[in-house]
Amino acid sequence: MQCDKDNRYKRKKQIDMYLENIYSPADVKKLSFKELNDLSNEIRASLLQKLSEHGGHFGPNFGMVEATIALHYVFNSPEDKLVFDVSHQSYVHKMLTGRKDAFLYPAEYDNVSGYSEPQESKHDFFVIGHTSTSVSLASGLAKGRDLIGGNENIIAVIGDGSLSGGEAFEGLDYVAELGTNMIIIVNDNQMSIAENHGSYRRQKERQSSYGLHQSKPPQKSYDYLHLKAEATRRQQDPAQE
Repeated sequence: MQCDKDNRYKRKKQIDMYLENIYSPADVKKLSFKELNDLSNEIRASLLQKLSEHGGHFGPNFGMVEATIALHYVFNSPEDKLVFDVSHQSYVHKMLTGRKDAFLYPAEYDNVSGYSEPQESKHDFFVIGHTSTSVSLASGLAKGRDLIGGNENIIAVIGDGSLSGGEAFEGLDYVAELGTNMIIIVNDNQMSIAENHGSYRRQKERQSSYGLHQSKPPQKSYDYLHLKAEATRRQQDPAQE
């Protein structure tokens, strides 16, 4: 036991990290934009270290680092509710919601699961191990919020592979009929557990080739200033949703 404590102390001394001082999303909001960039690099390094030693999902999480930081910078989890799809892309979310030690110290690697888990944290709402579920689950949270007169944000984060599943389409139909405040963020990184097929994929690729998304890729996969301004606009004038 003493050896484990010594190793943990040694690792802390070797790495002076912003990540070590993140105990909740409130700590993320205290950082400058430069510090947020540094934090993203620290998170990637920690993920690479743990997943190389212990195993886990590489791609889904490396592709969500900046996006997850931006989400926690703008929204107020757990009051605002985030639902990840598939939830094996929630490692960064876990690191920013009080579970960073399970990604920093080998003795604690097994203290978190590979998916979202409500028993671990109040920031998780479902145990999700299957694809294409986030929109439907988030719509249930939105309906429940409306029934009790709440006003928190409900955010479904779904990958382009998950979005091609039938349950996701069903959820999109229901959300449109529900007609309430719910945010769907598509992590369109052209990565999934297997090759994507179907008309949705072809249409998306056709739009991209015609330049309907963006004329050129952004320098970063997030823009904190834009997200902050957009969140403020939503709060000030929800009627424009």
